Amino acid sequence: MKNKYLGTTTSRTSLHHILILCLLLFTFSACKKEYPSLPYSEIINFTIKDNTGAAIKAAIENNEITLYWPPSQEVPENISPVITVSDKATIQPASGATVKFNENTTFIVTAEDGKTTTYKLKPVVNSTRPYISSVSILDYNGYFFTEINANITVNGDYFNTNAGLTKIYFINNDNAEIPATISSITPIRADVTTATPGLYQKVKIVSNNRSFTIDKTFEVLAKSPAPRLATAPVTTAVTLKRGQEFAWSGGENMEKVTLVQIRNSVTRVIVSLTLLEAKTTGWSLKVPADFPVGTYSLILYTYPESKYYAGGRATISTPLITITE
Repeated sequence: MKNKYLGTTTSRTSLHHILILCLLLFTFSACKKEYPSLPYSEIINFTIKDNTGAAIKAAIENNEITLYWPPSQEVPENISPVITVSDKATIQPASGATVKFNENTTFIVTAEDGKTTTYKLKPVVNSTRPYISSVSILDYNGYFFTEINANITVNGDYFNTNAGLTKIYFINNDNAEIPATISSITPIRADVTTATPGLYQKVKIVSNNRSFTIDKTFEVLAKSPAPRLATAPVTTAVTLKRGQEFAWSGGENMEKVTLVQIRNSVTRVIVSLTLLEAKTTGWSLKVPADFPVGTYSLILYTYPESKYYAGGRATISTPLITITE
């Protein structure tokens, strides 16, 4: 039966649904709550890998990221840290980004609410500083010198003997650091050479990621400074006449020679030849007109003192030289 006040059954059902929907909407809007943005801007974890792949975890305190690098390993120029920050926060440079491994590197963490915190990187290398006590190098009358590729001994302590972790430099008069080649090394000694001639004023060692420099004035020569016949200028028996001019070669620094002589193979008497001209590699000579005839088997050459060596006389054996009329 139709009720004149409530209408049909269908109308009553629709009205009931509308009332329930309104109630649900009211309840939902009443329960909904706004949460403020998070204010946290902290680094929770900061980890890198050393040269062997082992993890190094930083100590984080007072906005400093302290990393203790192993003393036996070469310190890298760059690192790529893995970083964890506060919930909803971000960081720049980002986790995994490559950054310089030095105290000028900083990280900025931004919280969800915009607050920022800056962290500074602090590398720490636990190592003992090396030192040089002396540099052993040839000297004459207090003038120190050597030749290229000749051995120089650097003495001291706390030299890292691991391959590539100790470097030695010669500092020249222009303050340029010339790397030396290390041929052998112990904790207290390194034997080194250089292929770069020049004037030097200091020796520097870098070991255990720390350095030490000592004053040392010396010269590196491109070759030996003294006159030297590498081989006898006469390779087979030869005959020369009195008054004859001839040339001998096969040496270095021969221009420094002032006297050339030969020794009689029988009487062992030493007689002087006439030195016409001394050149870098040899001499122009003449047999004096009154030179004793006979056979000779030893060449002697004399040179004066220089800042590198004392004056003296050197000898070299030779096949027979026969002097005739």
